[in-house]
Amino acid sequence: MRTTRLVILALLVALVVAFAAQNTPAVGIRFLGWRFWVSNAVLLAIVCGAGVFIGLLIPRPRKRVPKEEEEEYVHLPTPPAGQ
Repeated sequence: MRTTRLVILALLVALVVAFAAQNTPAVGIRFLGWRFWVSNAVLLAIVCGAGVFIGLLIPRPRKRVPKEEEEEYVHLPTPPAGQ
């Protein structure tokens, strides 16, 4: 299972690198009043890095360890001897 995750991660990284390499022209960006020109590849790296950072901030659900189920017994009083 761990190997599968690593293979998928490697494929995704390869796809991102190939996409960035093919999209090198600069684009104009406006953000909060700032305006600047940046390469698509650099912009993609910044956005992917921000996504990874945000993903690391989100807590993962922990695996629950099942508690040992305790059976509830109803203890009835024992009848007196001879009845």
